[in-house]
Amino acid sequence: MKEERGAVLPAVLLFSLIFLSLFLHNWQVVRVEKQFQFEAEQYLLLDQLMANAVQEAKRALQQGTALPPAGQYEDETGKARISYQLSSASVIKVSIFCSTTRNRAYQASFLYNKEHAKLSKWAEERFN
Repeated sequence: MKEERGAVLPAVLLFSLIFLSLFLHNWQVVRVEKQFQFEAEQYLLLDQLMANAVQEAKRALQQGTALPPAGQYEDETGKARISYQLSSASVIKVSIFCSTTRNRAYQASFLYNKEHAKLSKWAEERFN
């Protein structure tokens, strides 16, 4: 045994380190993708909930001539609180606050003109 140099152990350690770093990188990518998919799904559910609440508000405004009482809209994805405020003789300010079962929140307000049955001045804010 003349001057044996250990070349196998450093090579195994180097390949193990490379394999471990690739594995950790792929694991991180999968974790981030799952988080992104979850957040995108929550935003989609929140947008659907807001669209349903706006439809409920428009339906309530079109049914009567008086200012409708504040209400609440609920489904399996979350709930929405709808409030109405008289801005002028034919314009009503509608405020909607939606929240999902996973505590994502979205608030919107708009003006509804009863004469023309149109929405205007849409303003929104997202939380979380």
